[in-house]
Amino acid sequence: MNFFLPQASTQYMVNVKTPAQPVHKHGAWPPKNSKEYPLPPGANWWSVAKFHHMAVWDLIAFNFKTRVPEEVNYYMRELIGCKFPSKDGYNYSFTGADPARNKIYVPLGHQPPAPAPVKKDFDYFLQELWIETVNSGDPRTDRILCMLSNLQKGVDDRVIFWNHIAPDDQTPVPAHLVRRRDIATKSSAVDPAWFAKNIVIPANIDMQPTGNGIGVGNKFVTSLRKAFVDLQPNLVMFRGMHDQIIETHRTLANWADASEGGSSSMPTEYRAVKTWLKWRTDSDQSVLNCVITAGT
Repeated sequence: MNFFLPQASTQYMVNVKTPAQPVHKHGAWPPKNSKEYPLPPGANWWSVAKFHHMAVWDLIAFNFKTRVPEEVNYYMRELIGCKFPSKDGYNYSFTGADPARNKIYVPLGHQPPAPAPVKKDFDYFLQELWIETVNSGDPRTDRILCMLSNLQKGVDDRVIFWNHIAPDDQTPVPAHLVRRRDIATKSSAVDPAWFAKNIVIPANIDMQPTGNGIGVGNKFVTSLRKAFVDLQPNLVMFRGMHDQIIETHRTLANWADASEGGSSSMPTEYRAVKTWLKWRTDSDQSVLNCVITAGT
């Protein structure tokens, strides 16, 4: 059984049929023995079913007690708050649904089969991390969700971790504002002499190859997409990445601010990084835009 597919027409209208006995009018919604599943950006029935290792129509029937496409559309509108059609024009999409109702339910105690030991694809991993974040109660939640949403949109994913550019003992810094590299991070940080020679203006940073966050050699610019694909970080690991990103921004801002006890003699390479980051935090086409638009 399939949802409706478009015919030879340019006039689209979602096909809706009111069930004879709507589940929410006789105590069958939410479904019994279920747990709430907030819908992440870009989700659809197929992606959620795949995530939970269920057949798509089994998931739909568990929620709505029907396998009739028109009735499914009715429930998506009435119970999930869906307002906009999917690309085919004949079925509702989760996109743009009422935020207060944008959730479905999965069976309580459902134990999906153990997945094969292979890396998850990027979109699947984003969805998994999104759900973990929503349910975490972490104070970083707003900014982390903003970053995940931007990554899902395919924006510029480049970031710079403080551990990768922290100054060594030879670089004059206001010690109360700037954390130097330590023994644990020394091997992953950029070579100071190379950094000073090669990073003079922001455009120099755009020319740098990106790494996955491990900090190999002088790859001090990290691609979050590479980090996610290669490292598959859990929420605890991503919190650490988030904190490194924020430390870079705050440290450079304080270091350059004389009123905060900073210094007007910040080295050229760090000023170049500061300007490069400023351009990206000001752009909604960068994951770094979340640094100033979400969280505190």
